Amino acid sequence: MPVPGEPGIRQPPQVVRRGRGRALADQGAMGRFCVDFAATRSASSGWQVHGLEINLRKTGTSHPLSLLHNLVPGHYDAETGSWSAKDGSERCYCSTDNVVDPAWRGRPADDVINAVRSAGLEFDPRSGIGAILHSFIGLDIDGRIGLTTIGRSPSHAERLHLAAVAAIETPP
Repeated sequence: MPVPGEPGIRQPPQVVRRGRGRALADQGAMGRFCVDFAATRSASSGWQVHGLEINLRKTGTSHPLSLLHNLVPGHYDAETGSWSAKDGSERCYCSTDNVVDPAWRGRPADDVINAVRSAGLEFDPRSGIGAILHSFIGLDIDGRIGLTTIGRSPSHAERLHLAAVAAIETPP
């Protein structure tokens, strides 16, 4: 499975979105939109990105991008597909609303927060790195939470994500 910020997969969606955005604007569309993609890879051609559908609204990717934008002041570079913090360093995120374990059903949100905090993984506003938990209502329904991790590279964000899940999985 490709990591969205992985070299070779990051740039093609930017090109597709820009082209789709121009076409939509030419037709009078205004505001946010999202393009859902599927990516395939072959030895001969590398990554190929395929646009599947266009959503003229906020979508599942709006929340983690808003977290990044609000928690790590900086700017998005459409040419490189990267987020630069004010100090010039890059930030990447890994996000899901589907960290689930039926054994967590009914687990108190404070318990999950403390597990991540005790592991030293909670988001640090000074460094702009760490784990942000969300969608706690799912704990009562089916043991589900949301998790967004922000790191200095795609692999760093993914390592933080795996470490946060491991911390949550450790019994209190």
